[in-house]
Amino acid sequence: MGRQADPGSGNSEIFFMRDAARRLDRDYTVWGRVVSGLDAVRAVAVGEPPAQPDRMIRVQVMADMPAAEQPRLEVMDARGPALRAIIAKMRAAKGADFSVCDVEIPVRGAH
Repeated sequence: MGRQADPGSGNSEIFFMRDAARRLDRDYTVWGRVVSGLDAVRAVAVGEPPAQPDRMIRVQVMADMPAAEQPRLEVMDARGPALRAIIAKMRAAKGADFSVCDVEIPVRGAH
């Protein structure tokens, strides 16, 4: 959630992070991840503020959608060996710069 310098000033702003921004680490909380519709996020105007800002007319959080309308997704087992291997590879690549935020748990549409 966007806010001013005061941690209690959060409002309806949302940051859609397209790349790492270490200046935000330990200062903002990640509360969601786009698992479907990433093309729409990539199409949103960029800037602080953007020259021609987009307007969000309708936003849905998957957890708030009726079960029948939710996209069917398969998430990699967070305790399994495949994810441990992804974490180890990322930790080796990043070294001291490694953060849990560098790891993306694979998700795919279920059929």
